[in-house]
Amino acid sequence: MKRFLGLILVMLCTSVSANDSLQSTVDAYFSTYAKRTDFETFMAFYAEEATLKDVVYGYVAKNKAQIASFFDWSSGQFSTLDSQPTLTITQQMINQHSVVTKGTFNVFSFNGKTMGPWEFVIWQEFNASGKIVLQEDWINYTPKKIMVGE
Repeated sequence: MKRFLGLILVMLCTSVSANDSLQSTVDAYFSTYAKRTDFETFMAFYAEEATLKDVVYGYVAKNKAQIASFFDWSSGQFSTLDSQPTLTITQQMINQHSVVTKGTFNVFSFNGKTMGPWEFVIWQEFNASGKIVLQEDWINYTPKKIMVGE
């Protein structure tokens, strides 16, 4: 019985430690994303074989190079408005290797057009090395006509 209880305690501590490690990774990812100044660090969170799906936009990137091309922070003129970070997180859930993050992309300017705020839900799956292997972005692009032609 003592062995059984000891085993359960070890498993719980390991699970908490793994979630703490993933939480640290996710915190660093979204902090880097919110600042939007270090693209190399941002891309380092993705595994080489990662997949990114932008569900509303209808785009799928099938590897890290395609993800980098999709995000490409050097393309266009981007600036945040009202001294806000690029994004704000309102809710987050972590379970083993999965993270669901809800928040808002704050108002910003891109190529002279004011856009946002856009609510989002980002679902991410991480591998054992703590790299993103799957990401699904659900972003409420508005005005939708600008982004997806509707």
